Amino acid sequence: MLGWVLGGKSSAGNTILNRDEFAIGGKTRECTRRFGDVDGRKITVLDTPGWWKYFASEFNPDFIRSAILESVSECKKFPNAMLLVIPADTTFQEEQKRITEQNMSILGDDVWKHTIVLFTWGDRFKDISIEQHIESEGEALQWLVEKCRNRYHVFNNTDKKNRDQVTELLQKIDEMVAENSLFRLETRKNRDEKSCQETDKQEDLNMQIRLKDICHFLDEGFMRKAEEIRRKIEKLCMDIMEDCLNLEESQSMDQPLTYQVKPPVDPLQQDSSKWDFYMS
Repeated sequence: MLGWVLGGKSSAGNTILNRDEFAIGGKTRECTRRFGDVDGRKITVLDTPGWWKYFASEFNPDFIRSAILESVSECKKFPNAMLLVIPADTTFQEEQKRITEQNMSILGDDVWKHTIVLFTWGDRFKDISIEQHIESEGEALQWLVEKCRNRYHVFNNTDKKNRDQVTELLQKIDEMVAENSLFRLETRKNRDEKSCQETDKQEDLNMQIRLKDICHFLDEGFMRKAEEIRRKIEKLCMDIMEDCLNLEESQSMDQPLTYQVKPPVDPLQQDSSKWDFYMS
């Protein structure tokens, strides 16, 4: 089972096995295998760490990529199907399309031939069908379904007693396996050293470009915030000055200015021709 964080992978695994085998509510940090008898056959369900929904794959923690690759490569028998878990109650736009494609690419291009889109929380769509939902979401979700050769299924995770939904999923997996055989992980051992170096350089370049974009975005945000604060300070100063002027005008009208002549205190220390004028 693959997908983003809090997408419902653990709940889907519990629904398939018909018991609570996977912890729900926390972040899966390592791949977890659970076994069970479902419809008279031995089933192994592998839950994987989820990737971030709104961040590119290079910003995922390193353990996500390594955990997925190790779990698949270490299997004695390669998996029959990849279940790409997508919550049916959340939007799937161009950003999620790009991020999903990036994260799925670590398993090779052939992974799509062995993938079924598993929509979770289907109980929240009581008035429309899943086909209507796919159409209403737009091109991004339609692309994902077509990428998986129009293979998709819906789970109501709150109704684990509904075993028909699990039986139908296994039937779709059987049909896919009959068409494509088992999934085999594309390893990097067959790549020559030069190709690996070029790939690493390209990944580093993409990371640098992404970091520059983020820094530019943050700089723009700080500049906008600073300009907003500056305008507020200017307005506050103008309001204070206006209040002070209004107060002075009010006092001037209530108490007219008077002038008094103050004689020198000591004629020997002060020029007698000078007089101090002051206002009271």
